[in-house]
Amino acid sequence: MSKSEIKIKTPDQRLRVFVSSTLRELADERKAARSAIESIHMIPVMFELGARPHPPKDLYQAYLEQSHIFIGIYWQSYGWIAENETISGLEDELLLSDKFPRLIYVKEPAPDREKKLDKMLDYIRSHGNVSYKSFTTTEELLKYIEIDLAILISERFFSYSESKQKSRSAIYNNFPAHLPFLIGREKEISEISDLLLSGNTQLVTITGPGGIGKTRLSLAVGKSLDYYFEDGLYFADFSSIKDENIILSEIAKLFGISAGVSADLTKQIIEFVCDKKILLIIDNFEQLTKSASKISDLITKCPNLKILVTSRNPLELSMETEYNIDALSLPDQKQDISDIEMSPAVILFANRARSAFKKFELNEENIFIVSDICRLLGGIPLAIELAAAKVKMFSLSTIKNKLTEKLDLLSGGVKDAPARHKTMKAAIEWSYELLNEDERKLFRRLSVFENGFEYDAVENICCYDIQDPTGTIESLITKNFFRKESETNDISRFSMLPLLHKYSSEQLDHSGETENLKIILADYYLERIKESCAGFYGAVQARINSEWEIDIQNVMNALDTLLTQNRFNDLIEMIYALWPVFWIFDHDKILEKRIDLNLILQQDKGLSDEQKGKLCWLAGSAAMETGDFKTASEKFGTANKYFAGTNNTRGVAWTDLILNSLKNNSGNEKSDEEIIKGYNTSAEMFGKCGDTWGESVALQYLAAFEMSRGNFLKAIESYDSCISLVVSKIGNKSIEGYLFSMKAFALIETDEFDKSVTYLKQTADIFKSGILDEGTAYFLQIITYYFFRINDTPKAMFFAGLCKNIFSKYNFAPWHMLAKLFSYNDEKVKSITDEEFISEYRKGMKTNIFKAPELAYKMINNFQ
Repeated sequence: MSKSEIKIKTPDQRLRVFVSSTLRELADERKAARSAIESIHMIPVMFELGARPHPPKDLYQAYLEQSHIFIGIYWQSYGWIAENETISGLEDELLLSDKFPRLIYVKEPAPDREKKLDKMLDYIRSHGNVSYKSFTTTEELLKYIEIDLAILISERFFSYSESKQKSRSAIYNNFPAHLPFLIGREKEISEISDLLLSGNTQLVTITGPGGIGKTRLSLAVGKSLDYYFEDGLYFADFSSIKDENIILSEIAKLFGISAGVSADLTKQIIEFVCDKKILLIIDNFEQLTKSASKISDLITKCPNLKILVTSRNPLELSMETEYNIDALSLPDQKQDISDIEMSPAVILFANRARSAFKKFELNEENIFIVSDICRLLGGIPLAIELAAAKVKMFSLSTIKNKLTEKLDLLSGGVKDAPARHKTMKAAIEWSYELLNEDERKLFRRLSVFENGFEYDAVENICCYDIQDPTGTIESLITKNFFRKESETNDISRFSMLPLLHKYSSEQLDHSGETENLKIILADYYLERIKESCAGFYGAVQARINSEWEIDIQNVMNALDTLLTQNRFNDLIEMIYALWPVFWIFDHDKILEKRIDLNLILQQDKGLSDEQKGKLCWLAGSAAMETGDFKTASEKFGTANKYFAGTNNTRGVAWTDLILNSLKNNSGNEKSDEEIIKGYNTSAEMFGKCGDTWGESVALQYLAAFEMSRGNFLKAIESYDSCISLVVSKIGNKSIEGYLFSMKAFALIETDEFDKSVTYLKQTADIFKSGILDEGTAYFLQIITYYFFRINDTPKAMFFAGLCKNIFSKYNFAPWHMLAKLFSYNDEKVKSITDEEFISEYRKGMKTNIFKAPELAYKMINNFQ
């Protein structure tokens, strides 16, 4: 049989069973269906966790498309009919499932069955290609599903001819009789199988770090290919072999070849294999890669021999095709519950947890903690299984907390597992012990970085006494200790799996190098920041800000070190140089928790007036972000005096600008004309010193001030000037988005709603896939205001609830320039008593806040 003739994947690749039913009235039946499906090692595709009465249409269509079997369970309710739809989601799922095998179960009696459901069941009965059964109890349903799925598999999914079944059963293999079922590796099995079946590939090496699942994957691939290798499939575990001289004798023993002491084993193996179609799987070869040529000698003389090797690093043979496997895909924090439930990492955790503790159930309360645990474990299957087994001892929260402390929790694997797989630490140590001294030194030092690192940083911080930095770095990448994560502006960024980082950190602690390495890191980032940020504003400043935002955790650690060493001068210079990063990307609150700027002000010995001015500026910025405008005014006023005394034009311009914006909170009240003049003066000063970004901020403040006075046309003019400046000289999309939203706000105030929508759409397009920062939060407030103004109360209340959720969770302070808008939205919400509209507000409150920018984009673009 050719590969193309096999229409359905073999069971080791996990068939997906889509379960369609109403949620509440059939909750127990859905649990029974799940148990039945999992009992025969299939994957249930279900949506019992969502707060919605039914999953969104685009979701269930996508999940149906990825399923293999459809099960429908019905009782009395026809289900929820979405807005602008004519049929329920329940019936839509049924109609979409016509290309799948369908099993239908109807609960009886049903005295209150809805007429529309009766009509749908009549449609089902009229189609002879659908299996239809009635049931009364959940026990009866569970038994039906188990039996029907088993029959369906044997009759429909594996309908090979009798003669070929007999020949298949005669194919030799020494695989374990019962292989564990893999989760989330369907793509890998398919791709590796394709490689082995191609005419150009004879040797494939599956590489990846310890615990990633290489052994199980190799066996699953072999199992899926047993029909193609008619002369046998052989599996050899080389984990205990350290002597390269017995590689060939082990392979010969596997093939049943008896060889004398002086026998030419290569020749004998080649004579045995000859032109036979054989798949040889060699597991755990990493400690023997220097002798990999012994394998290549066999391949060159045996045209039909295919070899699949697992190793933590490639064999580095010319004929080798490396297949590097990643960790299981992880749920994103932005995903909805139904998305998280379908994550392979979460599915694996839930399955293993249920095996360890039968009462364990994944639900709406615990799924986010499970998601966090899977992320902490980096999606490594072995680690997930070891952690999941602990549910019989600890709560999920306890497991999560313990994982942040040390690796010791990840122990106690199954008794028949190899020693290196009984604990996660043992799996990592197996690889660590194969490293040379320089490689071990570099690996442990990499833990000084947090959230990734660049090549130059590694070379300058970690390789000061390593003879061949480039070779050592490349070797660790090849051996899967860390990997290239991304590339931005021609700079590569690398990352390490969380568990490897934790083990690396433990090794660094034992080495006694930690404190010295922290000082080297602090000095490195201090010098880099001085070089990259000195004298550059505008477009360069915007680019630099975004680059440093990626490295912000390493910067924070450098600041901690400078503070610990009482290096206040360096600390101030570093923070001041990067204060736009802290401000723009909302890291200022984290900075405040780690470094008390006011405490540094009290220890001003050795600080110059320039540094005192910078420190007062930073303290004022921190106060303003928390809404403490009185303290902010005092700090900025002091900073202004210091900057004036040191002829720091840029510093004076910034402090003048902020003090103008805080006029209602400062001790010296100014007239409107003086405020406007102050903004224009600041803009001119920024222009003279080349600070394009500062100039744009001055224009923004001027526009916002005109808005507060009701001069909306003048505000629009200022926003247009600012937009032109930002687009032509700065090129920062976040600032562009903010300006578009503010111009939209001004247009709403002039009742030009159609024009305002254009700018709201442009803003939504910019923010839809970005981070959830204050600029985005203000934009959502403006959308709320827009919908209130055009009397679209349901949408306005939905976004009002969403904004309430965001501002309360992030503790964002309402910007004083938008005080009237915030007040208007709040008063409108308080005035509404209609339960229909209040329910929209509650819906907004419960919506995943990370989906907010994308929801705004969809809603504003669909609005006519």
